[in-house]
Amino acid sequence: MKTLYLFTALIFTFLNSTAQELNCEDFRNGNFIMPAEDGFSSVRIERNGNYQIEIPLNEEGLPDKNKKAEFINLKWINDCSYIGKYDGTKMELTEFQHFVNSNGGIKVKMKKIEDGCFYFLSTLSIEGEEQRLDGRMCIE
Repeated sequence: MKTLYLFTALIFTFLNSTAQELNCEDFRNGNFIMPAEDGFSSVRIERNGNYQIEIPLNEEGLPDKNKKAEFINLKWINDCSYIGKYDGTKMELTEFQHFVNSNGGIKVKMKKIEDGCFYFLSTLSIEGEEQRLDGRMCIE
């Protein structure tokens, strides 16, 4: 019985140590979903390193034909933080998007990674004060 317990403990330890753990770099490239939260609709994100396209989704999880995709340039500060600015060469910027870009962009910091999602804090500086929004982005 003691041997069975030891064997089970070793197998459990081995499985835990070999399970792939996600890190910040796993979110630099690929397709992701930002689920609907706090009054915001779901968004599909197609990210390729320093560039991402954000596609608004309808309630069925399909691209919302009434909303336009947004093109965003990313400047990575470190593995877990970046600044996003709207790309005026790929779309006509709204007043808000111009405002974001002229105020240094949106700073995003990944706070934790859990169950295929990263939880983030995004901030935008407005007249010297930081406005913050928490959210999550999940691997599709």
